[in-house]
Amino acid sequence: MIRGDGSTLTAEVSSSVFLDEVGQERACVIFRDASERERLIREGNELLARQAVLEDRERVGREFQRTVIPKLFSLVLTIEAIVGITKPEGVQKRLASAVTELDEVLRQLRDTVFGEMS
Repeated sequence: MIRGDGSTLTAEVSSSVFLDEVGQERACVIFRDASERERLIREGNELLARQAVLEDRERVGREFQRTVIPKLFSLVLTIEAIVGITKPEGVQKRLASAVTELDEVLRQLRDTVFGEMS
């Protein structure tokens, strides 16, 4: 429908036909502005969708934390231990580079999985 000021609205319409006190048929039509209710329903649905996304991210984050991150951390510790006992400088540099790369992967995982949840 269109309001008097030209803006539009969503309206509910109900009607009733009845007999008046002298037996003549009459009708009553009621228009209700449903715009606010529709807006609230739409916002509620958007909130539910966001909540589902956050719950899914939380589930994925817990799974990463339980499985992937401990393995990567263990790998970093192993490489660091090998660096400490390895003599050739080239091997040490390559292993140190691998540790740096793994640290970056861990940081990216943390930021991707947990950074957007806060």
